[in-house]
Amino acid sequence: MIAKRRHDLVIDPIPSIPDYLAFRDHFPTSKVEIFEFDIEPEQSKRLINLLRPQMGEKRAPYKTETKPLYCATAMSSFLSEHATDILAVNKNFFPHNLSAELYEANPTRIILWDYNSIVQYEVQ
Repeated sequence: MIAKRRHDLVIDPIPSIPDYLAFRDHFPTSKVEIFEFDIEPEQSKRLINLLRPQMGEKRAPYKTETKPLYCATAMSSFLSEHATDILAVNKNFFPHNLSAELYEANPTRIILWDYNSIVQYEVQ
């Protein structure tokens, strides 16, 4: 089952990597870096509550719709404003700058996904 997209948030159910990447098909890049961090259940609930509308509400507290080319800015802004207890990143415009900071943040796992390859690489 493929996940649903609401604005720029892929949800219901939590997507597999191929499901998530299906939403990115219109981008010219063939490679994706996926950073995973182990977080506490309370941290997860807090972030989910920011990204998903509460019962009876139409909008989530945090707006997830972003214009093309501003994905790194939106992601780094969200992390720098709401996830400082998990990792420290600056607000970045360029994706490679955000990626460099995420590598330094000691993720639990990094997956390098290449659309053009059958083999995918797990770095950590």
